[in-house]
Amino acid sequence: MNIYLLMEGSKTEPVVYNAWINHVAPHMSQVKKLSDIKENNFYIISSQGYPRILTHAIADTVKDINQTPNIDALWIVVDTENSTIDQRLHAIQSELEKYTFSRPIEIQMVIQKCCIETWGFGNDKVFPTHDIDEDLQEYLDFYDIRHNDPEEMGCPDDYDGSIADYHLHYLRAILKKKRISYTKNKPNDLDKGYYFDEICIRESRDNHLLTFRHLKNLLHTI
Repeated sequence: MNIYLLMEGSKTEPVVYNAWINHVAPHMSQVKKLSDIKENNFYIISSQGYPRILTHAIADTVKDINQTPNIDALWIVVDTENSTIDQRLHAIQSELEKYTFSRPIEIQMVIQKCCIETWGFGNDKVFPTHDIDEDLQEYLDFYDIRHNDPEEMGCPDDYDGSIADYHLHYLRAILKKKRISYTKNKPNDLDKGYYFDEICIRESRDNHLLTFRHLKNLLHTI
């Protein structure tokens, strides 16, 4: 199978998805150019944000796929941010309907609720068992991600930023206690196989992180 991955994110997702695909499906290999696609390859490209994925990238993607006959599947990866899953799905499907593929293509929507950092809360082992400082306690007092589904967390009404930004800083506060430095460009340790496996455990045990479950199931079909 050869997969074309169109992503809203330009920094974190390309790194993490490459790592997770290699972890779950080591027979797959990433290529940097469409012309290099042969067999069991995946190609990652960013739309450089939302809504640019709608206004520009989908049209370019359909053109790419029509010109590259050995691509079998298209995965579109976006955050929900402040929207619902259904709203994101509808927006993408409506845009896709404007274009025609030259052959049957398997299309999968990977909707990250609310963002990829939200999934990062699924690793119980990175949460500190002691030495919870004032900053981290403030996050816990708002929403305790240890016991509640991280995908249902918003942000405080008086927070000066987006929900995704709040999730990012909350995750950083947790990882900092394990001496893990997380940035959008270097998403340590979210891009590690062990981290993916721990999220799988949480998702299966607690029935949390259902948008992550969709991605996990897709990866196991490759």
